[in-house]
Amino acid sequence: MKKLLYPFSGIAGLFFPVGKPEDDGTCEFYSEKCLLACAAIHCIDENAENKIIGHELKKAAYDFIVKENLFKVLYKITEELKVMKCNILYWFACGDCKKEHQERLMNIIEYLHKYGIVQCGFTRNKNFWEEVQKYTQYIALTLESYTEVQKTQRTGLFAIPDYKTNKVKIYRGEFHSGTCGMSVYSFKNIVRKANCLECYKLKQGCFYE
Repeated sequence: MKKLLYPFSGIAGLFFPVGKPEDDGTCEFYSEKCLLACAAIHCIDENAENKIIGHELKKAAYDFIVKENLFKVLYKITEELKVMKCNILYWFACGDCKKEHQERLMNIIEYLHKYGIVQCGFTRNKNFWEEVQKYTQYIALTLESYTEVQKTQRTGLFAIPDYKTNKVKIYRGEFHSGTCGMSVYSFKNIVRKANCLECYKLKQGCFYE
C-alpha cells in the first residue's frame, strides 16, 4: 500500500469506494436520493480532491484497512499523518462503514483516539455512529430530514443533505452550526472556503461545541 491518506479540505482523508455493496461500493446504508445526487460519484464539485482518486485506489485503501494487520494499519495511518503534518483524520471522505467491518473500524478509531488523533467525518451507519461517540464527537450521522434528527432524541452531530444545492446542513443536536459543500462553508453572516482545519481551530461546523 503506497499511499493511504489524501488531502481533504485542509486535513487528511480516507477515501473508500462509493456506491451499493453489490456494485463494489461501501455505502450499505444509502438512500436512493443520495446515490442519484452523490458528488463523489458524479464529480459535481470540480475543486474536490475526490476527482483525482479512482475506484481502484479507494478499493485498495478499504481492503488495506479491513484486512491488513491492525498494528500495520495504525502505523501506516500515523506515519502518513506525520508526513502530512496533520493531526486530524477525516473518515469516509467518500464511502462509508459497512456493517460487517464496523468492529474493525471501531478498533482503529479507538487506538487513534488513544494516540491523540482528532477524527471526524460523515456516516449513514447509525449503529456505528452510536458506538463511535465513545471516541469522537465529530463524526456526523447523515439523515434525510430534520424530523429524523429529532426522532433520534440524541445530542450528537448530524448532517442533512440539501440535494438541490449539493450541500449539507450540520447540526449539533438541534443547533444548526453551519452549511457545508461545493467547497464552501457558511454560517449566519460567515461565508468562506470550506476547510476542516479552519473549522477545527474556530470550533465551527462539525467542530462546534
